[in-house]
Amino acid sequence: MESGYPERMPSLGANGPALHLLLTDGNTLDPVLPTGLPRTALAQPPQPRGPRRPDEVVLGGVALDPNDLPGQRWGVIAPLDEEGDRLLCAMAPLIRLREKQQGAPAKIYRVPPDMDAACSFEWKNKVYHAVPLRERPSYLLILGDLHQVSIDLQYVLANGAMVGRLCFNAEEVGNGTSQGPYAGYEAYAEKVRSLASGPPTSAAPRALFYSGRDEGDATRLGRDILIKGCIEGWPEDAGAPPDDTLKGQGLNEFLHSAEGASPTVLLSLSHGLGRPAQGWPTPGRQRALQGALSLGCGETLTADVLRGKRFLPAGLWFCFACFGAGTPRTSVFHSWLLELASEAGPAAEDVRKLAKSVAQGLPQPSERPFVAALPQAALASPEGPLAVIGHVDLAWSYGFMDENLTVGRPSRILSVLQALAAGCRAGAALRGLTESYLGINEQLLQMYQDQRDAERDELPDPTDKIRLGNVWMLRNDLRGYVLLGDPAVRLGGVQ
Repeated sequence: MESGYPERMPSLGANGPALHLLLTDGNTLDPVLPTGLPRTALAQPPQPRGPRRPDEVVLGGVALDPNDLPGQRWGVIAPLDEEGDRLLCAMAPLIRLREKQQGAPAKIYRVPPDMDAACSFEWKNKVYHAVPLRERPSYLLILGDLHQVSIDLQYVLANGAMVGRLCFNAEEVGNGTSQGPYAGYEAYAEKVRSLASGPPTSAAPRALFYSGRDEGDATRLGRDILIKGCIEGWPEDAGAPPDDTLKGQGLNEFLHSAEGASPTVLLSLSHGLGRPAQGWPTPGRQRALQGALSLGCGETLTADVLRGKRFLPAGLWFCFACFGAGTPRTSVFHSWLLELASEAGPAAEDVRKLAKSVAQGLPQPSERPFVAALPQAALASPEGPLAVIGHVDLAWSYGFMDENLTVGRPSRILSVLQALAAGCRAGAALRGLTESYLGINEQLLQMYQDQRDAERDELPDPTDKIRLGNVWMLRNDLRGYVLLGDPAVRLGGVQ
């Protein structure tokens, strides 16, 4: 048992534990990796790209209640250009609200575009850490898409701070209430402001669980381990009992259940749409559809479907799917897949197809990385959620399994859902998952250090190759979960 939550054993199949992926072809809606990969695929994980950095394994922050906004402080990161000026103007109502709540001006940071990991560490150490600890904001709201403020900076800052991002592209998001290129930002800021100034809701919080109708290996494993584990581990005193009536239901039923009046924490598990076999017709079409949810039986939940609809009003959404939060410029898994595809084996053809799909589904040299359109549409809606947690890369079954893929670990995600339902701020609730990542990251770094020490002393490699591969996969899978929305929001808008 882990932290009092249930451990669940998956169905291992004839060949033992497998790596499952929640990604479908964007045209046929068939799973890209129908039966998963064998554990032996992890015998040669890529080496780390650079030396160990202290920032990677030390969780910072102030020794205060993480939900205490005056103590933790709140700030904004915007692009260092005229577009950043306009984004800050559009978000002015939210900035004024947070300043009033914390009793101090919001710290505004401006950053250049496309910062890589090295630049992000340098900025964090020289700029962010230059602010005295008592004045340094632990809540950070990034404004702009992934090419404007890089995902690397978001990853680096999430180790020690509570980080969220808002991105609304005018050509991909509509809300039906206002016009202009910054309508999404303005609508979101007004939604948070109006909820904070209104009377608190008297309705009990609700936990809603949804899994797609397809019966592929990945969906069935997630339903059996993650969904059931969360429902069985849900405490009796955590508001209304969890609602699992959506299991195997279609799009209309899903939308109907998510439009209720009670503040709702939703966990959805489904395949995310990836590149069709014939390719995306245009980059714009890719940005509109990649990461949308394949619900099974040919139905998809896209940004177009959500526009103009009431969906999780003042709620919070944990979306478990490949590319559910966005598509990065490069995938951390791509080099491993390329190496794996060059080897012979029963899954070699599937891996080659997956490696090709991943490479061609990422932005090409002339294109940009992007936040998925589906959460953009949800957050821009006045009757939509306040925050979405999703994955910026391939989402594997490691998120709810142990490092050996033999025991379920639904507690990683359940802890986030429970914290959200209990009224924690979204950024504080996500810290549980971040701390899981940091622990696994430290374990991986120690294994690499053991390898180097053995090489220096001319001793045999002490690491188990498969275990090293599993830890590498778990580390990178957990790292990909990010928060979209203001990290200081709470369920129901209570501030």
